[in-house]
Amino acid sequence: MKLRRWCLSILILVVGLVLTWGAVLSLAQELPAEMLNGSPTPTPTPRAQNVKLVGQIGGPARAVTQQGDYSYVVTGPLLVVLDVSDAANPLRVGSYEMLEGYGQDVAVVGDYAYITAGDGGLRVVDVSDPTAPVEVGFSDAPSNARAVTVAGGYAYVTDYTRRVRIIDVSDPTSPTLVSTYSPSKYDYIADVAVAGDYAYVGYSAHLFIVDITEPLTPTEVSSYTTRAYGMAAAGDHVYVAAGSDGLRAIDVSEPLTPTLADILDTPGSASAVVVSGTHAYVADGNSGLRIIGISDPGNLSEEGFCDTPDYAQDVAVGGRYATIADGERGLRIVDVSTPGTAAEVGAYDMPSAAWSVAISGTYAYVGDYYYAPGDSMGALRVVGVSDPANPVQTGLLGMSGRVNDVALRGKYAYIAGDNQGLRVVDISDPITPTEVGFYVTPKLACGVAVTETWAYIAGWNGLHVLDVSNPLSPTLTGTWPAPGSSGASAVALAGKYAYVAAGHEGLRIIDVSNPVSPTEVISYTTSDYAYDVAVAGDYAYVAADNAGLYIVDVSNPLSPTLTDIYTALESTQGVAVAGDYAYLVGDSGSDSESCLHVANISDPAHPTQVGFYHTLAEAHAVAVAGSGTEAYIYVADSSGGLAILRVRYRLYLPLVLRNS
Repeated sequence: MKLRRWCLSILILVVGLVLTWGAVLSLAQELPAEMLNGSPTPTPTPRAQNVKLVGQIGGPARAVTQQGDYSYVVTGPLLVVLDVSDAANPLRVGSYEMLEGYGQDVAVVGDYAYITAGDGGLRVVDVSDPTAPVEVGFSDAPSNARAVTVAGGYAYVTDYTRRVRIIDVSDPTSPTLVSTYSPSKYDYIADVAVAGDYAYVGYSAHLFIVDITEPLTPTEVSSYTTRAYGMAAAGDHVYVAAGSDGLRAIDVSEPLTPTLADILDTPGSASAVVVSGTHAYVADGNSGLRIIGISDPGNLSEEGFCDTPDYAQDVAVGGRYATIADGERGLRIVDVSTPGTAAEVGAYDMPSAAWSVAISGTYAYVGDYYYAPGDSMGALRVVGVSDPANPVQTGLLGMSGRVNDVALRGKYAYIAGDNQGLRVVDISDPITPTEVGFYVTPKLACGVAVTETWAYIAGWNGLHVLDVSNPLSPTLTGTWPAPGSSGASAVALAGKYAYVAAGHEGLRIIDVSNPVSPTEVISYTTSDYAYDVAVAGDYAYVAADNAGLYIVDVSNPLSPTLTDIYTALESTQGVAVAGDYAYLVGDSGSDSESCLHVANISDPAHPTQVGFYHTLAEAHAVAVAGSGTEAYIYVADSSGGLAILRVRYRLYLPLVLRNS
């Protein structure tokens, strides 16, 4: 008996150790590598469960700096490192995803990049290997960090609380707040520049001059009334990007009594400035890059310019080239060796406001919005994803409106183009997608599905059936008028039926066996707005906003029955199904954060959560390539660009005890 008790005790101990070790391993999988390696600066746990970001491309280019052959661009949630040694062909070589917050500004000194990340504070990233940037430290002292400059072992960070935080970064792995400066006049602070013993701080109404001889006790010595969105100090002058007031040269040879040397009114809105040699280079909003001669600061003169396709927000100069963060149109590279004939020679373009996405082979086709000012408000972007960790845009086709949905068939992409109706694009060459056909619907086109011969357009006035046997000449054959005022927002096909997400009118099932006369056979009411629909096997999956995901048995399309409602998201607005999994996009949590959610639907009556990932912008659409452990998930994340994710499946080995 004692022997049996002893054996049982040993067995219980072993089981406890195994379970404890399993828990430790499980926890370890969730911890950032820096914590596991004993770094003194632990990073926040990503807002995700069992889903990891593999790659990302896009989002507006907000800030840029340059060092040697590399440009460092803040775009969407990433710091992107570009090799610009060949200016005509900038090459993305590495990137860093901000673990918290959203990128605002960047400064690079030596082997380190210092990034302001809004609520994520100041992030310090080792870029000694440009192909593998890695975060080594951070400071959460700045509240909603905005701009940064680094000088003399200190980072000077502005934030939205109208303060400048001075942070000791002599040890980049352990940035330490040493002091805070608040201006004497109530003002919002945007930018900061440092030269010698002074920091120059400004934004909406003033330029403040601050003595930083002793960084622990910064002292304001004077101010000058001016808008100051960006600044560069050179010699005895500070050059101020003053918005609609253009460029101002302020004489600071006597820091206690700054005086205006000259003003040059630029045609746009000056938002940033950098000085190199005898020129100031101004990011001038809608007017692109302006090149100003400053050899005589009292007599500023424009010596050249180069317009950019969107909104020039920031500028850096290295050698004969200026690099411009151009908002929705990424990074533009301009040869400024001869200012009078400055011209764009290269660009790094990318999705800026991803709205829809479809996948075929090694390419993602991303429907974009706000592609450029003027008439062109959207685009179809072709993104190579053969290496999902390093997606690369290969082609672009401008559109006159938002690309709401994309469906692929053979060598053609069929686009539901907002007020453009159906657009047919030849994508046989991913470098030069070309529009070859179109059909303009009476009202907005929201969703599209295609077969070999037919295209089905869901729009504000219902469902349009188009003959696309000749893709160059789509022809209307039949329509189904949607009830109510919501119209049709999405359509999915199965057999001879079209399943239409019809807003407040729920799910409508349409017999399209006769394309000339599509006929509704039945409807299923959802308790909230039906945004999207996917059909797989015997089930239709309806994204019904705050009501959740409706799982409807349509094995008999004439008699749909509810199987379950999955309510893990606060708001469910998009759905894709692959294999045993449903991939949802919408809002989650009390703060309505944008989220990708993965559910196991192998038993449709009992869907279970697999994982989630909070995206950084606003997820509008989701597409999946592969299934199960091999699936890549593509999320059109608005200003967060295109996010590529995977589920982190774990293998648990159960311990089985048997009586003998």
